[in-house]
Parts: sequence; C-alpha cells; structure tokens
Amino acid sequence: MDEEIHAIEKNDTWKLTYLPENKKAIGVKWVYKTKKNAKGEVQRYKARLVAKGYKQREGIDYGEVFAPVARLETIRLMISLAAQHRWKIYQLDVKSAFLNGFLEEEIYVEQPLGYIEAENKGKVYKLKKALYGLKQAPPAWNTRIDRYFQDNGFEKCPYEHAIYVKKGANGSILFACLYVDDLIFTGNNPTMFDDFKQNMVHEFEMTDIGLMSHFLGLEVTQKEEGIFVSQSGYAKDILERFKMESCNPVSTPVENGVELRKSKVGNVDPTYFKSLVGSLRYLTCTRPDILYGVGLVSRYMETPDQSHLNAAKRILRYIKGTMNEGMFYTSSKDFNLVGYSDSDWGRDLDERKSTTGFVFFMGDTSFTWSSKKQSIVTLSSCEAEYVAANSAVCHSIWLRNMLKFLGFPQENPTGIYIDNRSAIALAKNPVYHERSKHIDTRHHFIREHVKNEEVQLISCNTNDQVADIFTKPLKGEAFIRMKSHSAAIALLYGIGGVGKTAIAKNVYNQNFYKFEGKSFLSNFRERSKEFKGLVCLQRQLLSDIIKKSVDEINDVDEGILKIKDVICCRRTLIVLDDVEERDQFNAIVGMQNWLCKGSKIIVTTRNKGLLSANDEWVKCKVEPLDNGKSLELFSWHAFGQAYPVEGFVEDSWKIVNHCNGLPLALRVIGSSLSGKSREVCESAFQEMEVIPNCEVQKILRISYDSLDDDYQKNLFLDIACFFNGMDYNYAVRILDGLGIGARFRIDNLIDRCLVEIVEINSDKRLWMHQLVRDMGREISRQESPQCQRIWHHMEAFTVLKETSDAEKLRGLTIDMHALMEDNCTKAICGDSMVRHKHNFFQHYRLPTFPSREWLSDLFFGEQVQSGQASLLPVLSTDALRKMQNVKFLQLNYLKFHGSYEHFPKNLIHDSIGDLHCLMMLNLKNCKSLVELPEEVTVFKGVFNVVVADEDGMFKFYEEEEEEWIIQKEFVW
Repeated sequence: MDEEIHAIEKNDTWKLTYLPENKKAIGVKWVYKTKKNAKGEVQRYKARLVAKGYKQREGIDYGEVFAPVARLETIRLMISLAAQHRWKIYQLDVKSAFLNGFLEEEIYVEQPLGYIEAENKGKVYKLKKALYGLKQAPPAWNTRIDRYFQDNGFEKCPYEHAIYVKKGANGSILFACLYVDDLIFTGNNPTMFDDFKQNMVHEFEMTDIGLMSHFLGLEVTQKEEGIFVSQSGYAKDILERFKMESCNPVSTPVENGVELRKSKVGNVDPTYFKSLVGSLRYLTCTRPDILYGVGLVSRYMETPDQSHLNAAKRILRYIKGTMNEGMFYTSSKDFNLVGYSDSDWGRDLDERKSTTGFVFFMGDTSFTWSSKKQSIVTLSSCEAEYVAANSAVCHSIWLRNMLKFLGFPQENPTGIYIDNRSAIALAKNPVYHERSKHIDTRHHFIREHVKNEEVQLISCNTNDQVADIFTKPLKGEAFIRMKSHSAAIALLYGIGGVGKTAIAKNVYNQNFYKFEGKSFLSNFRERSKEFKGLVCLQRQLLSDIIKKSVDEINDVDEGILKIKDVICCRRTLIVLDDVEERDQFNAIVGMQNWLCKGSKIIVTTRNKGLLSANDEWVKCKVEPLDNGKSLELFSWHAFGQAYPVEGFVEDSWKIVNHCNGLPLALRVIGSSLSGKSREVCESAFQEMEVIPNCEVQKILRISYDSLDDDYQKNLFLDIACFFNGMDYNYAVRILDGLGIGARFRIDNLIDRCLVEIVEINSDKRLWMHQLVRDMGREISRQESPQCQRIWHHMEAFTVLKETSDAEKLRGLTIDMHALMEDNCTKAICGDSMVRHKHNFFQHYRLPTFPSREWLSDLFFGEQVQSGQASLLPVLSTDALRKMQNVKFLQLNYLKFHGSYEHFPKNLIHDSIGDLHCLMMLNLKNCKSLVELPEEVTVFKGVFNVVVADEDGMFKFYEEEEEEWIIQKEFVW
C-alpha cells in the first residue's frame, strides 16, 4: 500500500485541495491481488488504489471509454513470426500505467483509507492524471502511450491499433504489441531492443521482465527449437475451481451423437454455469480443440439444464487428459498464409442454423481460428459452405493487409481449402442464379476477391478438412486426426542419464490411446547391434501397429517397404529410444513424407548430429535439473517425501550438488540411501567428493557398494553382463538355479533403481540403463582375476580359440554373426582371391589380400569353398576344458570339432547328464556339435537348445528326437 501511494505521488497524479461547492468527490477503495508466475508460484503481493468509477455520470464525469488492445490472434501471429525467424520475444510491464494518462475532465476523489492526513481531514484530491477505476482511465493511458510511440519513430498499424512498427537502417525492424499495461516486442536487431527499453524506462516507470514467459495468462516457453504457448496452469485452476481435478479423462470434448436443445425452465444454477463457460472460453486462446464445444454450451447460458451442464463437464474431462497441450510454433520452409473453411448444415435444433468454422496457418501451426453460429438459416449445405467461405475470405483479407503492413506481403493468392465443390463454383461463377438469388448481397463479397486473385478457393477431401473440428462433434479417431494438422518428428537430445527416456515414456503413456497405431522401441542402440537387430526392430514395429504377428522379413530393405505401406495410411505414435546413428532411424521410419497426417515420432539420442540441415524436426535439448528440482527428486527416493527429513538437509544438498542435476544419478543414489542412517549419507558424500569431475559411472558405483551382500552384488553383475534385455521369467528361472532367491533380490535391485522391468511385445524383460549397465561391466572387468565374466564377443572368441586361462570364468557369451557384423566382415571368395576388410579381427594382423590358405589356417583347417557367403570359424570343444566354475554359457553360430568327452571331467563327472555347476547352456545354431547320449535327459540344471538345422546337427536318443525337433525349444 505504501508502494502504491508512493507511485501515485511520484507520478504527480493528484493534489490536495478543498472540494468546490458544485462538485462531488468519488470514493476510493483498496484492491489486493496476488501475482503469480507461469508455474503458479506467488511472485509478489500487490495493492491497488481504485476509484469507485461506477458513481461517475456519462457526459458529465466522462466521455469516451474505449481503448484498443491487441487481439489474442494478433499476439499469436507475432509469436509465429518470431518463431519463423528465430527471434526472441521480450516483455515489459508499465508500473501503474493508468496513472500516466492525462485527464481532460475535472475529477475529485476522497482521501484513501489509512492515509487521511489529520490536519487536512476535510480536504479531497483533485486528479491531474487518471486513476485506476475511472471510466476514462483506459483511453487516457492509450492516448498517452500512442503519442509516445508515434513521437519516437513508430508507425501504428491501421488494421490493428495496438501494433506498432519501427524500421531502422539495413532492414532492421522492431515490432511492439500493447495490451493495456503489458508490452511485448520482437525484431531482428538487438541494438534497437536496448534503445527501446532505455527510452521506455526514461519515459515511464517500467519493469523489464526479460524474455516473454507469462503474458495475459499464457505460458510461453522460448527455445532454440521453437516457441510453445499453453495455459496448463489455468487449466489446472479451472479443474480445481469446479471440483473436477479427480475426474476420468475422455478423448473428445464433445460426445458424438448428443443433441442439445434450449430449455424453457433450467434446473442448473445460471451463475455457476456462466462462470464455468466463461472460464472455458478463455482457455480457447491456446486450445482450438475445445472451441466448438465451448461455443456449443455457450448457446444455453440463460436457462441451462442438466444436459448442458453434462456437456460442459465433458469438456473439463477432456481437459483433464490434455492439460499440458498447447500451440508449438516452429520455423517452416513454406511460411505462407493458408486457410481452411467448413460448415455443418442446420445442426442447431432450435433455430436450424448452421455453424461456420475456419482456421488459418502460417507455416505448420495455426494462429487464428473461429467457430460461430451463422446469422441466417441456409437452404442447403452448398449455401452454408458458401456463407462460411465468405467469413473466411473476410478474415483472410484482414490478415493479408496486416501482414503486408508488417513487412510480410503475400505475393500469391491466399489458398482457402473447402470440401464443397458447389460452393466453390458459386463463388467463381454467378450462374447459379436460381440457387443464390435469395442470398444477401453481403455474402457475395467473396466473388470480388476471388476475381482479383487475392484469395483462391481450393477443393479438398473431407478427410483433409482441418476446419471440420470447429463445426461438429467428431468421433475419436477423426477428432485426433483433425486436431493435429501435420506429421511431426521430435528429437530429444542430451547427455546420458539426463532423463530423455523418462520424458519419452511419459509422453507416450499420456497419448498412445489417441493414435491408430503405436509402438515404443526401447534400448534401440543396443538391440540394433544384435544379429539382424534392425530386422527384429522392424518386425516389432509392424506387429505393434497392425496388432498381429508379421511374416518373416529377410532384410532391412524389405522391412522398410513393409513399414512404408503400414505407416502411410495410419496415424501413428512411434518412440525410438536411444538412437545412435541416422541409418538406424531410416531403417524404421524412412522419410518423413511417408507419415500419415497427424503422426508423431519421438526420437531420443545423445547425438545431436543425428539431424541433417534439411530436416524439419522439432529439436529439444533435455537439460539437467536445477538444484531445487534435483533435491526434490532425490528426497522422494531417499525419504519418500519432497524435502529431506530433519537432520539430513545439509548432507542431502551436498550429495545433490555432486549429481550435476542428472535424474538417473539422483534416483539411484537416493534409492540406495533410503532408510540409511546419517553416517551412511555422510560416507556416501565423502566417496563422491573424491570423484574427479563428478563422473556419473563412479557416482553410480556408490549404489553398488551399498548392496547388502555378495549374492546381491553377483546378481547385479550377472544381469549387467548376461541378462540385460532377457525375458524376466526366463532369467529368474535360470538365476533361481543358483539358489540365491533371484526374484526377491531382483525386486531389491528394482527398488534401488538399478534394474527395471520393461514390456516389449507384451513380454516382460529385464532392463538396465546403459550407464548403470556399463558401470556393472566395468566393475566386472576390475574383478576379473577373482570372477571372470566375458560378454564381449571378441574376448570370448579369444578365450575359445586360444584356450586361455579360464579357471575363474563365471559366464561367457558369443555370437559369431554379431561379431563378424561388428567388425564389418565381408568375404567374397573367387577362383583366385579372397577380398577381405582389414579390421576382420583386431587381434590378428592381416595381409593386404589374404589368401584362401590363410583363411583356412585361421579357421582350424576348414576349407573355404568358392562362392561361400559367410565364414564361420571352427573351434574345438577342448576350449571348454578349463571352465570349471562356469555358470552361464551361450554359444551362437559356431562350428565345433570334438565331443562331449572333451568337457572337463571335474565339471561333468561321468557324463554330460551329471553336470551340476552349469545352470544355462544355449547352443543356438551351433553346427556339427556332438552326438549327445541318452543321459542328457537327467541333466539337473536348465538346458536350452534351439534346433535350427534340418541336417540333424543334434543327434538325440531316438525316443526323444521327434519331440525336440517339433518343439524347437526344450527346457527341463
């Protein structure tokens, strides 16, 4: 209050005097307001001294009361222009703006309560300048600011009186947009920005807010990729105000098939209903998807009944499920004005009038839209479409004029898409006299502008008519298709552990039900490196979208063609998580123009270079959390609440500061310290203090060290090395064979955020974040002298080929196809020469052109045949002799010489059927292995064999042979 009085006196707004006999003083009152930021947090408390203007008399105390403000569609146009040219938008706030307006009338006000001077108790204030609450305050302020702009080189837009343009040298330009006391400006010259702000601060008392972020209730986020405008905070407030925050969401704002009529006697409180509808109407500033529904219920505000209230509450239920949606403005190659016009016919059951709907785009995002009931009753759908098109043309002419003034003239006619050819014909040629003679002349305004080539009416398919969403209730799929105008690809990039996957999962889970097809391809980088990994990913994508299994795909090229046929005709949501190279993306999506309208692709990656210069993708860098959010995330995992418990605050802050805002590190460390004493937290911080540069993997190592016992640690390392991505139940069966209670211990690892269970094709799989997995594998490398785990195919090949020391080997996995693919192996055998890439195996030094004899030596004497497509090495079963403690053994695509007798006797005792230490044996596609004896049926562990050859590569006991071959996979 003191601040307000100080501002009034500083501005020389009034002077203390006696009230003349023929005058009346207007009373004043204090109005208190809490100002919040875009996040809904209290920014400051404000007191405003307001005159009781309702006591003023028109013609005596005031005259003109109108003052222009910027239309919201003009503000959205400014945002669209800024996003197109990658300009920043800045915001200024004029303090006590109305106090700057000069008054022409003689006005007296009473002294404000709490500031009445005792010695001047009988006096009043004579106003020199306007005060808030006076009828003439808005035009007085507008006259003052308008004069200032024009005196300082600005030109007022004749088509939008709240827009001012200032042009400088070398094509520099500055746009200013005024809404009462809020001012935004943008342009292409930062020097002009600085001069403008300095001059404004010199003339008025201003607050420099900086980048536009919260303007008229709009939440604005400006990033390199574009500008996002929403009203999520306002939407949340509406739900809370009308007690709908816990409602069940729906997919459309208006139920298809529901018919509303006026009620003579309403049974719903009109004040409550008007408040609800009015709140929803302001939300349409950034939510065109609810415009038709809000316009529909607005027709019944006089006597609303329960059906009208139910329709309004359905809009709230729709908002509940789409609270964070808004308008995202980006740069576009085709940045021209384009419109869509549509109409229903006689849908209003009370007056049989039609509804006009139109929308205009600059680039890929709409910025102005309308849905209104027509003022006349039309006799046909052609006439209704013609009247709607006329409204759209009028709007387009205004937009063209304004764009021309702003310096963006539309060189070509503005295209307006209509899905009624008769209406187009009527606009182009007035020969339909019998059909149009009754139409009012004003509706033929359209013909002149079509003739002058200012607009062009273009026929479009009904399925492509975007304005359909503004004229009638649509079914779920049609509504979603119209709601999203074009296909889009979003790239989420950032360092590992920053939360890209979590964001993608959240977006996917909130929106998947809106699409005809959907697929989430997780752990893309690792899975694509497996043998035929891209083909497997292609099959999963196709299965997810068409919701049934697909035929075999022979190669990537065949898969791309099948995917193209599927995604070109379905609106799909696809997430490609952790993509490393552009070829991986191309193998799944191909080209963006293959996508059906409204399809969305989300790609997460650490490689920002995944984009090429010509890609029109939405780019979003995922930044680490700030300290406040980091502490909150850590506290939820460590203490089960949003803030550290008493006694742990200081240590928590120390730990959080060393996690560098990475959600992965905060979750894992917080979970590992859950329920621990303060001494344990202090110990964790001491460990983190000595880690150079706060390396993530070394920070994550603290969570491993905090595991309860060696069984838990071995389980974590086994999953990191051998079971990541494996079917959960299958892995548990294998690990339970070790007698460690795998299911319970895996749950413990999940609680510590070290392991997750993800669903792939309805199968539950064990999954570790790559940084956590790499941390586990690094620990395994460091501990290799005590307990060796070999998961790298090259190292495994070396062990098997050279029969190196493997006495401490706990597990080994090798896939020769994957190994040869990793090393870019390609061999073409001709009559006289074998051409081979030099990096075949890094452990061997190759001659420039290796001969057939050299390859034969490498492969243990196996002769290479002419025209052979692939070369697989032949190993000896003698390589397994020293593996006395092996628990996991997976051998894919290998050729062996030898027999089961070569297995070490201390491992197999008398026969292969007596193996006790071996818990998993996977001999997938191993060629010419051995003849297995009858005793194999009494094997006591888990024995998994995949039969993939019809040449009898496995010879079993005669009575069992048929069962093995039919089942393909047999598990004891």
